[in-house]
Amino acid sequence: MVKKLFFISLALFSITASAQRSVAVKTNSGSDVYASYEKKEIEVLYSLYSGCIESSYDFICGREHYPYYFNSEFKPILFYGKKHSSLITFKGRTYNSYSLNYDTNNDQLIYLDTINRMAYRPFGMALNRNNINNFVFEYNDDTLSFRFFSRNDDPSFNLPDGFYQVVYYGKSKYLIKFMPSAVIHGSDVEYYYSPVGFLNTGNGYIKVKMGNQFTRQFGTFSRDVKKYMSRSGISFRRAGRSQLASVLRYYDGLKAETAKE
Repeated sequence: MVKKLFFISLALFSITASAQRSVAVKTNSGSDVYASYEKKEIEVLYSLYSGCIESSYDFICGREHYPYYFNSEFKPILFYGKKHSSLITFKGRTYNSYSLNYDTNNDQLIYLDTINRMAYRPFGMALNRNNINNFVFEYNDDTLSFRFFSRNDDPSFNLPDGFYQVVYYGKSKYLIKFMPSAVIHGSDVEYYYSPVGFLNTGNGYIKVKMGNQFTRQFGTFSRDVKKYMSRSGISFRRAGRSQLASVLRYYDGLKAETAKE
């Protein structure tokens, strides 16, 4: 019921916005009277339903998302078809039990209304990412945590604005970006994505691909980090996220101890 009220209100607001933009301001015009009447009617409806809408659905703010990849064999949706639960923090409030997907090609978080379906497909809405603090996808075998990063929020951020998977976020930082690509096959477009890691040890984010490049970023602590990785059995190219996080945690600890001396 709440979902239906939300989408009714959304449609009514769209009508109001359209009417307000198209109606010229003329004294005692018939269109003016109609627009004023319509506005009052919508205000009454909003006053009746805004309480339940805002309490549960105030994070659903964005634009309709059409599944442009419907005929593609390879979808831009992160781990398409793999079941997961979702959690989103929006303006400091956390919501769960909603269906969310991440479109790697457009760098958009998609809300899916699995009840009110359109043309046998879930209705989708690309959420306004500027108000999203973070979101989490929980799979049976893994948990992925994402944050929206931008230069407006952090002037020192030296990567393009967007959603990044957070591997470690201490004094040093490690992020992953799922980089998209598209290939035309006949009349269809196939979408691909691959994870790319970015390390920040205090001088901005650097894309890292090789183990030697990774350890060089630790400066005077590079030798210590190499020894830690060796005795821990950690190879950069085969390392999982938890192993990479342990390396950065070790590095932060070394810097903290040195600062005390």
